[in-house]
Amino acid sequence: MKNIIFLFALSLIALSSCSETKTPTDPGGDTNSVLLPSTVGSYWINSNVETTPPPNVAPVETTRKTDSVVIVGNEMYQGRQATKQMTFVDGMPIDSAYYNQNANELFSYSGGIESPFFSLPRGWLKLADYNATSWKPFPDTTITNSTINFDGIEAVVNGTVKSNTVKGGTSTVTVASKTYTATEFTTTFSVDIVATPTTIPFPIPLKFNIVSRIKHVKGLGVVSSVTDGFVLSIPGLGDQPNNGNQSDLVRFKINP
Repeated sequence: MKNIIFLFALSLIALSSCSETKTPTDPGGDTNSVLLPSTVGSYWINSNVETTPPPNVAPVETTRKTDSVVIVGNEMYQGRQATKQMTFVDGMPIDSAYYNQNANELFSYSGGIESPFFSLPRGWLKLADYNATSWKPFPDTTITNSTINFDGIEAVVNGTVKSNTVKGGTSTVTVASKTYTATEFTTTFSVDIVATPTTIPFPIPLKFNIVSRIKHVKGLGVVSSVTDGFVLSIPGLGDQPNNGNQSDLVRFKINP
């Protein structure tokens, strides 16, 4: 049962990380003209820190890495005009991502997620919206009598998975000795399920939130992103820690 829970939790953490940590950007000219610059060769350097979950204390840094994000092209992708970015971690290419924007909205293409419990669809995921106060990145999912089998353990799962993004206030951020005003967007994945193993005569509740926050500057993009660590308390298995992550923009170059 512990393996099932870990797979499920890690799948959601990977989803939230991909939807918010790989969008750094910069101001070139009128900072209100674009949300994300799209000139090929532009790049952003970020400092990434993995942290232990609290509880009730400040997170402790465990691993620090440097990643760089480079614009490698602009093309039609999944029905939209998109900017393609390549991400490198410590100099090694690891991922590509596609972004689409209009005057007030920024989207990233999500490959969706498949877990033993449910599926989240592929599609354009809204990261920021300056005209809205909140929205659902994914439709709410209801799990009804879903039978899973993982490592020989069979269980029946019921519950819900919900997501919501809220536009917050503004704050001042400093990048490469320059000061900008950033707007914060907070995305919460709320998991509330009950797994009943066929070999154990009692249900196991699983209820937790995965919270991710980005700070976005018009014309500069995402300058900071944080996914909170959390501790998942499981009856009979104790507390299971899940690390968090913080990424901060260090420097950048935007080609004209």
